Amino acid sequence: MQYLKLKESLKDFTVFSLADIRRVDSSFHRRRLNEWQEKRYIKKLIKGYYIFSDLELNENVLFEIANRIYAPSYVSLEIALSY
Repeated sequence: MQYLKLKESLKDFTVFSLADIRRVDSSFHRRRLNEWQEKRYIKKLIKGYYIFSDLELNENVLFEIANRIYAPSYVSLEIALSY
């Protein structure tokens, strides 16, 4: 799968995982994630969760990321604003 196809397929996702990618392309190899990280197309948040590098971070996005990674979650406003 090419990066641009992935980005178009997951354009509505703030945070995505390998499982999300494999729903679009079942033969996707995780090695591509490492290549795209090196090229700075994507950023790894924690093991298994990624965002697109051009994603603009704001309070709402940070809350959405937190809820996707660990639900239910809580993000301190102080931490969110310093990020």
